Amino acid sequence: MALDAFVLRTVVVPAVMHLCGRANWWLPAWLDRRLPHLTVEPPTEEEQPTHAPGPALV
Repeated sequence: MALDAFVLRTVVVPAVMHLCGRANWWLPAWLDRRLPHLTVEPPTEEEQPTHAPGPALV
């Protein structure tokens, strides 16, 4: 069972992701609006935030 998971995660999944290309990262517009936009680094002077972050809904 562990060998099967190892092969699946190290060979099959990356191969399928390579074949799918940019479709791996496609996100429906309605879901993109619903999800929070998180960043790791603060915006630079050239990048202005599009909207002020609101309170988190839990």
